Amino acid sequence: MSIVLDLPQDLEQKLRATASAAGQNVDAYILRLLEKNVQGQPSQEKSKSIALLQLINRGLPTEVWSRFYSLVQKREHHTITDTELAELIELTDSIDLAHAQRMEALVELAVLQNKPLEALMDELGIGPMAVERYSIN
Repeated sequence: MSIVLDLPQDLEQKLRATASAAGQNVDAYILRLLEKNVQGQPSQEKSKSIALLQLINRGLPTEVWSRFYSLVQKREHHTITDTELAELIELTDSIDLAHAQRMEALVELAVLQNKPLEALMDELGIGPMAVERYSIN
């Protein structure tokens, strides 16, 4: 059976662009969208989405950030010891790893939801973080 739809040109362009960004053929992309909306999202997919969102939203404890910024300040003032410098490097590696895991989860969720990564990040209110200087008293 086939159904022919006459779509407005702007909707067709959006569908083609989104399918292309997801690396899919536009027909397959539209079919998947329709299947999701008609059948609902399977509970396994919902569970996976929830788990990914929890990973994306997981932050580091305040104490970790406080210690990190304290050590950065010491480094900038040239008062950091070798032991503290090693700790700063270890904290930096941990922070980088947490950010990398968060980005992997974002990419996986974008694929699962069939959305471009940038669109998902906008939807979740996630953007590039400006680097700021913090004073630790």
